[in-house]
Amino acid sequence: MKNVLALILFLATFTVGTLNAQQVNAVDPTVPVQRTEEQLVRETVCAAMQNEDTYKTKGMAFYKKIVAGDDGWVFRTITDFRTDFTMVPQTLKYMKRLHDAFAAQGIEFIYLIPPTRGLANGEHATGNDPESIAFQKKRDAAQAGYHDMLKTLGGAGMNVIGFHDLDTGKPYFYKRDHHWNPDGAKLAAERVASFIKTKPVYATLTKTPYMTKDMGVYDYSGPFAEILQPICKLFLMAEKTNKFETFLAEKASNEAALFDEKKFPEVVLVGTSNSSADPSVANFEGFLKEALQTDVYNVSIVGAGIDTPLLAYLNSDEFRDHKPKVVIWEVPGYYDMDVWHSRIYRQAIPAIVGECSTSPVAEAKGIKVDAPSIAVLKDIGGKKIAGSGNYLTFRFSEPIKKPVTLTFKYKNWDETYRINRSPRYPADGLFYMLLKDTKAGNLQGVTLQMPEEAIGKTVDARICKLPASLIPSKAQTSSKKKNTDKKSTSAAKQ
Repeated sequence: MKNVLALILFLATFTVGTLNAQQVNAVDPTVPVQRTEEQLVRETVCAAMQNEDTYKTKGMAFYKKIVAGDDGWVFRTITDFRTDFTMVPQTLKYMKRLHDAFAAQGIEFIYLIPPTRGLANGEHATGNDPESIAFQKKRDAAQAGYHDMLKTLGGAGMNVIGFHDLDTGKPYFYKRDHHWNPDGAKLAAERVASFIKTKPVYATLTKTPYMTKDMGVYDYSGPFAEILQPICKLFLMAEKTNKFETFLAEKASNEAALFDEKKFPEVVLVGTSNSSADPSVANFEGFLKEALQTDVYNVSIVGAGIDTPLLAYLNSDEFRDHKPKVVIWEVPGYYDMDVWHSRIYRQAIPAIVGECSTSPVAEAKGIKVDAPSIAVLKDIGGKKIAGSGNYLTFRFSEPIKKPVTLTFKYKNWDETYRINRSPRYPADGLFYMLLKDTKAGNLQGVTLQMPEEAIGKTVDARICKLPASLIPSKAQTSSKKKNTDKKSTSAAKQ
């Protein structure tokens, strides 16, 4: 009798639990009808996701606004529905200068710019919300704009890889997450590898045989589910995908064990969570190793934007001690490159060159930090330092985690910039900043405003000159448009 009661209680509980995925049959109420994936997803994305206030809390701006499409797809109306891919001229110049700075070091640098989810799979963005409707009207023009951007970068002499010929109807991204799926990751890896194989550098790479195995079906649930559940009080259903893992081929594995010697990888992958093992679970790094048949050093950082992994790598001992032959920078297509002038290019370009410890234009060493604001360089007006052929570098005696504000004091006016690094940046205490081409006159001095943690430490500061090949010509600087650092960004972090 006790067993019978337990069975009745279990069945009652099971029935209540399954009602979330069923609706009552209109003809026979006793016969439940299974709801479709699309119906379940639309019910999970509640009305609160259309409320502006939902996205005012920390970290939510990146997901604004989440809307349901058809066939179980979910989109973000800001990042996934980006339609403007134009760049101001100064952005193009900075991107080319970054490319050329790597080239001057003998490094093949590649911009990998996958499309937005809206461009790749936007046929599923069929919601009745105003944003989805507006995007459908602009999608074709957005596709053309994305293609034009890729052509412009390539035409300027940069290595750039995009996806301008995707098969309609094939999912390259997860339905309910912003990351690419294994199909998208594999396509990206194959295109990158095909491009590198056309370059002389490929023949010089140390070859290591890799193989990828299908590890079976996997229930994938990404960050969208974590965002929706506390707000809508429902779980966004997982989606089926196959999980892949890449291994050293057996022969190579045995040889490695025998000689117990491994050369530092000559190909470096710098990227977002698309390129890391988690949370995308798309195996991009593995597919890349297999397609290139060489090892890959992955320095991607999750949840830290496109600036943090690149700058952290360029400041690292690994970059200085193990100069790579190829660097791949994965930049998702929803990032507006116009807003990264000071946050990336003005820091990355000089970081590639280094600290110029043997030939500074101006220098001050061992300055004691005994106040929150100190002049690290002063009375240097006579050195006639001006223009983006020069850069500032400063290094603290110990790592600094909090923001540092620097002020370039010119003859005619000052420029102040706050370097605010991600909490996920591995603190190193080393900073760079390229001077701008302005009519401010010669640089007179540099002041630093520092966090409390810097008090008691010392700092070295230098003004360095870029190699002549990396200094813009007068023709370039005279046509410079107004800097767009303050252009508002809608796709801040991944």
